[in-house]
Amino acid sequence: MHAFILLSFIFADDKWYSTEDNSLPLTSITTAQGVDPNLGSWNETQLNFDLNRSGTHSKVVASIRQWSSVSAITFHLNTGEHVLTNSKPLDTNHVSTVFPSFLIEQTSSQDQRGFFTFEGRSIGLI
Repeated sequence: MHAFILLSFIFADDKWYSTEDNSLPLTSITTAQGVDPNLGSWNETQLNFDLNRSGTHSKVVASIRQWSSVSAITFHLNTGEHVLTNSKPLDTNHVSTVFPSFLIEQTSSQDQRGFFTFEGRSIGLI
């Protein structure tokens, strides 16, 4: 059985906020529908999180959009109205937001999965 867990992370104020340790708690799941003038209609699942930065709460919305006219899904992350600030910049091997992130079960000791590719291009370590 192949299992995955959808995780989200945000780096702000020089620390990580995460769904994994509940410092970025999921508050609700909602749905939406809409139409894009170029790609047509879509249905969307929205994961709503509460980012609490020293008493300042921001609503973070991570969305998974399924398109009706094309066989595709897209991922969107809205980090809210407050700027994500850090005094320590991350290097080129790190990102300040992670969505989506999948933890994929290793099927054997020989299982060497570690890269995700999109149309043949490697886009990072998993």
